[in-house]
Amino acid sequence: LQGEFEEAIVAMRRAIESDAAERAAYDEAGGWQQVELKTRSLGQDFALLGRLYELAERPREAEAAYEQSFAMNPDLRVALDGLSRLTYADGRLGEAARWSMLLLERLPSHVRAMLIVAEHAQTIDRDGDAATWYRRAAETTTDPTLRQQAVYRLAWLLATSPVEAVRSGNAAREYAVWLVRDTGQASPYAFDALAAADAELGRFDDAIKAAELALQLAQQYELTDLAKAIEHRIEVYRAGEAWRDE
Repeated sequence: LQGEFEEAIVAMRRAIESDAAERAAYDEAGGWQQVELKTRSLGQDFALLGRLYELAERPREAEAAYEQSFAMNPDLRVALDGLSRLTYADGRLGEAARWSMLLLERLPSHVRAMLIVAEHAQTIDRDGDAATWYRRAAETTTDPTLRQQAVYRLAWLLATSPVEAVRSGNAAREYAVWLVRDTGQASPYAFDALAAADAELGRFDDAIKAAELALQLAQQYELTDLAKAIEHRIEVYRAGEAWRDE
């Protein structure tokens, strides 16, 4: 299968070279309409090349091809989607958010792009914007996994944000309760969010109970880092304090 991708990449590069030569000929002859059409066609070619590089597990070359595609045809959503996905996977959240915003301008219902924009907003202390994007993602998606992800992040943000105007313990608890049910009471993250919401509401006994359930599940799934974080939060709740993400 890997060999088939490599063969397809070679063929696509040859097609791009041929199209580029045709565009140069049109340009020399002053055929601006043909140049424009060929340029947009090359944008599609580079988008396909980017996808082939992705399938061949060559992300750097895929990113370069998608950038070429975007330069030649900025309206191609497949190139923006690829750039958003690749830069996010590489840990470049700011770049991923920029590509995601461009993608959302062309495809407002793209839920994964919403989640990336929301996550970036949190890192630059724009929790209100993050909450808006998480809420929009939760309301837009038809994918159960993406909805759970969006609801979890929204519940957690509403319960733990350092920005008082963003926090809403009641709303956070509603989302967390839904998440606990939707995950079949099997997600440590759902119970962790419920505990944070209860603590925000001053219901510390309930917060401790939910956090202890979250801890049991985290230990069961061998989520060591999460388990340690929950243990710390339990001590905070026992001290009669809500959790804040600083």
